[in-house]
Amino acid sequence: TFGLILITFGFSKASHLSGGDIQYRYIGDSTGINHHYEILLRVYRDVTGVGLGNTANVTITSSCFNNLSVTCNLIPGSGGIAPTLHDCVDPTSPSTKTLELYAYKGYVTLTGQCSDWKFYWSSCCRPPGITNIPGSSGQGFYFEAELNNFLGNNSSPLFVSEPVRAFCVNNNF
Repeated sequence: TFGLILITFGFSKASHLSGGDIQYRYIGDSTGINHHYEILLRVYRDVTGVGLGNTANVTITSSCFNNLSVTCNLIPGSGGIAPTLHDCVDPTSPSTKTLELYAYKGYVTLTGQCSDWKFYWSSCCRPPGITNIPGSSGQGFYFEAELNNFLGNNSSPLFVSEPVRAFCVNNNF
């Protein structure tokens, strides 16, 4: 499971978030450190909101061990306009949402084996004008990826292409 988005309340860090995902990759085979993982957090935000920082903290929880907090650093070159804009969208129009992609990377060594590891990140807020999720303006985001490393030192599925940022009414996709 990866990239799950839930709406939450009570956060006040960034604004105008539009989506994102969180992934993990087992790297212990190459580092020689058991339970060693690379974390990738990608966040899309509308350029009209409050910017994101150079770091993002990912929390890792389980029922077996204490919580871990991992500082993920902004990947050089990210923080700019996200690729993939549908051809019918005019990025110079004031009615068009222009999204930036912030990608963060961090590393963690999990404490041991557990069936319910959760890697998560949360922040506030959705931009105004969201019409497909009623009442979501100003509410927060929560991204989570789960791991059962009793089944092995697995990696989460990876998105291999950028998501399309906009779909235009009455156009094929």
